[in-house]
Amino acid sequence: MLSWAVWTAVRHPAHRCPLVFGLGWWLGVAVVMAVPLPTFYVATSARLHYFGGAGLAIGLLWLLESVWGTAAWRKVAWTAVLLAILLPSGWFVRQMLDLYGRASTPFAQVGQFAAEWPAEDGVVLVNWPQWLALPRNVFPVGADFAPVLGDHILPQGIVEGNLGRDRAPTTIVVEPSLLSETTYPYAIYELLAAPLISPTLASTQHVLLTRYGVDGPTAVHTGWLDYAPQNAPPPLAVFGPLELLSAELVGCETAVPTTRLVWRPVGELPATLSLFVQVLGADGTLIGQADGPPLGLPPTRYHLTPALQLHDQREIPVAAEGTAVQLLVGAYDYTTGERFAAVDGTGAPLADYAWRVECGE
Repeated sequence: MLSWAVWTAVRHPAHRCPLVFGLGWWLGVAVVMAVPLPTFYVATSARLHYFGGAGLAIGLLWLLESVWGTAAWRKVAWTAVLLAILLPSGWFVRQMLDLYGRASTPFAQVGQFAAEWPAEDGVVLVNWPQWLALPRNVFPVGADFAPVLGDHILPQGIVEGNLGRDRAPTTIVVEPSLLSETTYPYAIYELLAAPLISPTLASTQHVLLTRYGVDGPTAVHTGWLDYAPQNAPPPLAVFGPLELLSAELVGCETAVPTTRLVWRPVGELPATLSLFVQVLGADGTLIGQADGPPLGLPPTRYHLTPALQLHDQREIPVAAEGTAVQLLVGAYDYTTGERFAAVDGTGAPLADYAWRVECGE
């Protein structure tokens, strides 16, 4: 076909324009398909065929070659038809690529979070998207959705590619209790989902939780599990079955300070366990709060071992007029609201069943 097109263009100058168009389209597609894409676009790369399949290019080539060389009004009419096809199709392609980009945001964030992680660390992906369909104001007929992780795609390959590593121990966890209601439909990737995070996969495993907001999904690094800690400091405080080994509040002058807490389970953790993490201002008023279980996961999702440490971190937006001064930390049963009994490292009861940390300590 290519040889015929080149031969016709050489022998018949009047047909060169449509033939060059068809060949140019085909070559353009070949170039686009050869351009390397970020790993998180693994599902999108196949959709680049939208830019023009070989069948479409050859079909237009035959169509234009047969009519372009006739009367002027036919040229104008077929040019208008061609533009009516190309312009809306180009807009549709642009919209679809934007949708794929937004749907793939969590995968793009893997490399950002993992820049400082040792190569042997594992990754726990919680509620990662399989597909979603964000609302749009074009093409209202039907539902356009972006399949991020099909059943033929293994998340470990994407994680390895974004981390630039040959081996990245990856665990898929589906936790329905953490899913949020949105204005758009989406589905969670459940292929190879594990009921529990296994300590045999890696001694350190980072938890990346997908949250579904108004504009689509984002990944949040909620901390990590350490099944082989190098040291075991004495506890700062004890809250029922949890020992608090370390507590820190950083970025106090920012609008989103970060809390870094290290916990050690010393007993069976109830499924209804939650932490209260509160930020107080200079006058002692509450200006920010982020409750939830350690690492954002129900305790039933990981194995409890005597050596396990839970490194919990969370960002807490504070009121615009407030500056973080003090951090209050404790544990409670979220079904009853009752706080766990709390004592410091010497066994003395803690006021308000909470451990207090001044900013910068």
